[in-house]
Amino acid sequence: MGISRTRVVCLGCGANLGEGRAVTVYGYRGADSETWNLRRCYCTDCAPTAIGEPTLGVSELLVQAWLGSIALPRTRTHELCLTEVEVVDASPPTAGSDP
Repeated sequence: MGISRTRVVCLGCGANLGEGRAVTVYGYRGADSETWNLRRCYCTDCAPTAIGEPTLGVSELLVQAWLGSIALPRTRTHELCLTEVEVVDASPPTAGSDP
């Protein structure tokens, strides 16, 4: 998922968010990258409704999702994942100002 494999904390209020919780997540990737970096996670009470000021040269997404878990049989562990993802806001790399 990019934020944490087993534990997520709301950036707004510090609440622990686990499997089965609704979350809003901010993610970005550079224009030359195929991988999304998921850096900010919020509970439903603290969730922003828009990206704000976009960053030039970076694709940005704000999504709502549910935290789920996935089993990793080789390591016999579980980690968090996003399910039922819906885009709330998006910004292409051509929008915004320099970082």
